[in-house]
Formats: sequence, structure tokens, C-alpha cells
Amino acid sequence: MVVGEFTQETDLLVVGGGTTGAMAAQRAAALGLSVIVVDPHLPHPGGTSIEHVVGRAHFTGGRTAQVTRDDTPGRIRFRRAVIATGASPPVHPAIDPDLGGVLAPPEVLRMAPPPNRVLVVGGGGDALETASRLAHLGSRVTLACEASRLLGEADPDLVAPMAASLERVLKGLGIGVAVESARVEADGLV
Repeated sequence: MVVGEFTQETDLLVVGGGTTGAMAAQRAAALGLSVIVVDPHLPHPGGTSIEHVVGRAHFTGGRTAQVTRDDTPGRIRFRRAVIATGASPPVHPAIDPDLGGVLAPPEVLRMAPPPNRVLVVGGGGDALETASRLAHLGSRVTLACEASRLLGEADPDLVAPMAASLERVLKGLGIGVAVESARVEADGLV
């Protein structure tokens, strides 16, 4: 063992503390499992039996991961692991991602309280999930889908009931709506 190296044991190692990682960690903790979440920068996912390690994990064996935090190496032995490192959301060509008020789904879903009004652009799974969750949290949500239908290649018979459900909870649903530009208004809205 290297001097200064720590070794921990846990039932569940979650690599990635975003939405999916936090949900997995919280569910496992609710089931009574010990949980360690490793993420380079995200805040603690919550729960009293969840340890959060700010660092990076690299799997070194069947049930072992090497973790680097604050330039201190360590090892975590685990029974099970969840890899939830996420993905970068796509950037819409007509919207400057640095424009104030333009947020990716994980950022807007972590807002407390949720925003009063939201425009969600897209018609894929992430956009539908974000729009639905925000609407259920009390936001007035408009969903703008540039494609001719939601969930592009999914079976239309499966999409129809979901679209009907979305129409009931959303403020507005535009299908085949092109987003040409975005700007910040005087009141701070995009």
C-alpha cells in the first residue's frame, strides 16, 4: 500500500453524481446499502448513508476501483457498481449555450425552486423527461420539437399516449417548430 492511500469498502460504488447517479445512490441507500459516490465536482447527492468522494475513479479489477482525490490515491472495494458518468447535452446551433438563462437538463433540474417558466427545445428522451419533470414540479413548460414528431424513430403507437399526456401537463407543445434564435429579454427571460 502506498503511504497516504486509503481503502474503503462499500456495497455500491456509483461513479458519477449527476441525476442518474444520484437517483441510483439514493435508492440503494433507501434499501439499506452502504453507498459511495465518486464524482470530480458535483455536490453531495443527499442521504445520510451516502458518502461522496470528490475525485475520479478508474476500475482496476473485478470489484476494485482506484480513486484519486486531492492528489491522494485510494482504493474502493465494492460489491456492485453503477457507472453514471452521463453525457454532454447537444448544443442547438441557433442557441448560444453561454447566453444567460440557457441551461442543460441536469442544471435546470437541480434548480431550487424550479423556474416559473421554461422553454425546452428538443423532441428526444432527455427533452421529454426534462419537460415532464419540470411540469410536475410546478413550472409552466413549453416544449418545442423541431422534428415532425416526438421521439423520432420510436413506434408512433407508443409515442401517441405519451404525447397526449404531455399535452395535458405542459403549457404548450409545438411539433415541427423551428428555433431560429434566442435572446435575453429585459426581464431576464430567454
